[in-house]
Amino acid sequence: VPTAVAGADRVDGFFDLLGRFVTSTYMQPQVRSGDVVGPKTVTLTTAVNAAILAAPGAGLSLHVTRLKVGNTSATLTRLDIVEGGTDGGTDGTIIDSMPLAANGGGYSYIFDPPYKLPANTALKARLSTGVTDIRVNCMYFTAA
Repeated sequence: VPTAVAGADRVDGFFDLLGRFVTSTYMQPQVRSGDVVGPKTVTLTTAVNAAILAAPGAGLSLHVTRLKVGNTSATLTRLDIVEGGTDGGTDGTIIDSMPLAANGGGYSYIFDPPYKLPANTALKARLSTGVTDIRVNCMYFTAA
C-alpha cells in the first residue's frame, strides 16, 4: 500500500507531448509524426496464416491494444491470433484463440497493458476452417 504524501513533498505526473495528463495503467508512448498507429481491418477466409499487421522493421515492435472480431459466415470456426509465422503456413506462436459462432459470433478484447510482439515480428491470424468472411479489426501502435 502506498504511503500518503507528506507536507512539502513533490509529486511527479506524466504528460504526453501535447501536455495532456496520462492516466492509463501502462506507459503511453510518445506518438510522433511518422509513427504507425492503427486501426487496421482485414478479412480472413482460410485456415492458413494471413497477415493482420506486417513486421514494423528493425528495432521496432508492434504493440496491440485491442482486437475486435466478427464472423459473418454461416460456419462456426476458431480464430488463432499468431505471433510471427509464414504467410500461407500454420507455424508461429498462438497468442490468442477463440471460437467464433456462425452468423455473427465474435469478440472484443482490450490488451491492458498492450501486447508487445518481439522486434520486427508480424501479427498474423488463421482459422480452423475456411469460411466466407471473418473480420478482424486491430488497434495498435509501433514503438521500440
